Amino acid sequence: MVRALVIDDDRYVLSLLCDLLGSWGYDVDGVGSPAQGLRRFQERPYDVVVTDLTMPGVNGIEVVTRIRAERSPLA
Repeated sequence: MVRALVIDDDRYVLSLLCDLLGSWGYDVDGVGSPAQGLRRFQERPYDVVVTDLTMPGVNGIEVVTRIRAERSPLA
């Protein structure tokens, strides 16, 4: 099963995306902040990360940059 992590500070959008991906057969985890998303990504591997671009603190581009830096180039 494909594992997806959804990161969005808007609860409605977070719920909508998690429900949608879940209905498509993804194993989905959803979190409401960039910090939670980065911690969750360190705890378990994900095949897909969907993130909001504009969030307080760390924006979505920075989240993706940090995730890519953590992931092995051979993964």
